[in-house]
Amino acid sequence: MVFVAFFILGERKVLGYMQIRKGPNKVGLCLLQFADLMKLVIKFKFVFFQNRSWLSWWGVYLLVLLACGYCVLFFFSFGGVSSVNFMLWFLVVTSMTGYSLLSVG
Repeated sequence: MVFVAFFILGERKVLGYMQIRKGPNKVGLCLLQFADLMKLVIKFKFVFFQNRSWLSWWGVYLLVLLACGYCVLFFFSFGGVSSVNFMLWFLVVTSMTGYSLLSVG
């Protein structure tokens, strides 16, 4: 159990250094996900080979759109709306998520 605690602590430290974040208390409550999204979308690189291509930008915007699609599917499925094609729409959104993750790299 102690090893698991140290592993989680080390993992959080490494992820914090990778994201150049000072600590978990810099952004409050649920705003951390939106701060990460804004950092991902509005990230300027000055070196030519580190610039994002149009394909990776497309993938980021598609991921945000598909996250909204998952929310819509979730609310429709538990909101009492019965759809025969719910599983089909879920598979479409899931497959598009795979393509957008591949395009982001």
